Amino acid sequence: MAHQLKTLPIIFCVIFSMICLLPAVEPIRSLAEVRALSQEMAQKNLPVHMEVTVVYVDRGAYDIIVHDHSAACYVIFDLRDLPAEKRPRVGDRLLIAGETRANGFFPHVQVMEWHLVGRSELPEPYRISADEIFLPRFDSAWVEVPAVVVGIEKGGLAYTVAVEIFGQIFKADLPKSEDADARATALLQRPVKMKGILATIYNENRQLTGRHFFVPSFDCFTPSAPAVDATKARALRINELLQSSSSVNDLVRLEGVIMQHDSKGFYLQDESAGTFIQGVKADHLPLGTRVSVEGYGSLAPFRPILRAIRVNEISRGKRPKPEPMNFHATDVTRFQTTLVTLQAVLGNIRKVRHETILQCTSNGVQFEAVLPAETDHPDWQVGDTIRLTGICELTTTHPMPRTEWVDGFRMRLENPDAVKILIRSPWWTTERLLTALSLMTGLAMLGGFSTLFFRRVISQQARVIGAQLGSEAVSEERDRMARDLHDTLEQQLTGVSMQLQSIVQSSHEKSPAVAERLMLATRMLEHSREEARRSVWDLRNRLLETHGLTAALKSLVESAAIDGGPQVELRLSGDASAISSSADYQLLRMTQEALTNALKHAKAKRILISLETTATHHRLSIEDDGIGFDAEIVSPMRAPHFGLIGMRERAEKIGARLEMKTQPGAGCVICIELPLLPLS
Repeated sequence: MAHQLKTLPIIFCVIFSMICLLPAVEPIRSLAEVRALSQEMAQKNLPVHMEVTVVYVDRGAYDIIVHDHSAACYVIFDLRDLPAEKRPRVGDRLLIAGETRANGFFPHVQVMEWHLVGRSELPEPYRISADEIFLPRFDSAWVEVPAVVVGIEKGGLAYTVAVEIFGQIFKADLPKSEDADARATALLQRPVKMKGILATIYNENRQLTGRHFFVPSFDCFTPSAPAVDATKARALRINELLQSSSSVNDLVRLEGVIMQHDSKGFYLQDESAGTFIQGVKADHLPLGTRVSVEGYGSLAPFRPILRAIRVNEISRGKRPKPEPMNFHATDVTRFQTTLVTLQAVLGNIRKVRHETILQCTSNGVQFEAVLPAETDHPDWQVGDTIRLTGICELTTTHPMPRTEWVDGFRMRLENPDAVKILIRSPWWTTERLLTALSLMTGLAMLGGFSTLFFRRVISQQARVIGAQLGSEAVSEERDRMARDLHDTLEQQLTGVSMQLQSIVQSSHEKSPAVAERLMLATRMLEHSREEARRSVWDLRNRLLETHGLTAALKSLVESAAIDGGPQVELRLSGDASAISSSADYQLLRMTQEALTNALKHAKAKRILISLETTATHHRLSIEDDGIGFDAEIVSPMRAPHFGLIGMRERAEKIGARLEMKTQPGAGCVICIELPLLPLS
């Protein structure tokens, strides 16, 4: 009593300090209130302060389930820096302070501070019924249920047993202990009262997908029937299980040879058939060991299995040879749960959680061979012909597993040694054939494109060669025409001009009007002579064709430079190569015309020819500092009039704009502006 009085002030101090650390909001003081919160309210991290009893400590020792006589709840402790012996245990009474959390199936508590108050008896469990076991409100509930331990599944952080409750199989996790195997084996196939936490399996949307149990210890299993007397087991053959003379409640004994081990038991075979022995593992016994097994027959598709209580070794020997599998046999059900062998072609290798699945084909039947672990085997290749040895399990897609509705099978392999390679897959697999076909198709397409490309190149070269040959032929023809024009038309025009000048001189005094008209005819004839002479020059000038407008203009300027004559200058700006061949010919002719007029009539000292190319147009200008003339007074007697008309016509042909600026005594500027053609 005195000791308790001394500890009370300490407890009160701890409680006071914990309360001071919490927000000013009134804390929640019962687990029932926590579970009644909505997820939205629980996300607000509401303060919690209460006294609870630990009913289960999870495998990681961080997740704990507590009870406060109003409800049970999942709570989270941060115990990383605390030694195992100082962590909470089942039956501890704790004073906890923390906050609500909403990331579980129901709201739960994140513990910030806790204090051990003492020890307490576990609360009285709720005796749950079959129609309540899947109700959401019983999540984390401390319950008691009638059960039968039907199997032992080792592995993981906890010790797991399979229990049958209300006709369904559930898993129950218990803390590992040295005597777990012995205690679990003693409970096999016995009706018990099991106390534990009913836990919930749920998905990311908080939807219930299953139930399992957390059991604090084997002390929470209370047998409701006396231990089974194995000596009273009735001896049967495997094909006699659950015939009309036996039931699931009859203790029986089977004797046979261990054919293959499994994580949940092993496969037994006698002279009549094979079956699965559930609940008791015999890994310590090699394959081929003859054993006797006591247990109870249990329902399973196509052939009953045995829920074992005990396994006794009789003798050791070699495993019998497997039976060749023939799915097309009329009595195919005899292969169920027996050791078989068959030849197949490997079609695919698929890995899922804790399993490797070989998808195979044998005699036109597709099936799966399952290895119990993820296996990387570099020797296996798709297309290999292999021999498999394992346990046959018949399957059906029909809702009821009746023997006449068997439509498939799968094989359970114990380890990779159950796969033997008989014939390596041919190098030309379907995948490689498709790859080769794709490659050949690509090469064929490349060859086709190359052929089209070279044809195009050859066609272009042929056009170039043809153009060159045509150009030579045109040049020869132009030389011939130039000679004909010079020898005939130009000489004839010269003769006519001389005759007209003679007539003008003789008739000038007799008839001034006739003389004036003859003078006009003479000037027109002189202009025609000039045009003919220029045509001959154009026909014989190949510089424009071979080197373009810029070179032709330079040549024109050089030929215009004579002693005592005006200074002729050329200025170039930008790239004139983009001017079309038809346009550069007309521009050259207009330049010739303007330059000739300036040399003959302007009395200029300086003539400037400039060609400028901008982003939008080509600009050609011929400017002189001569005497100029009145552009508004146009007399047909003046030769420049004929040249100006021709220049305007040439400008219109190429879509250019011609502008002339002149006045008496101020020289003359002729400007031709040609827009750039848009890019195609």
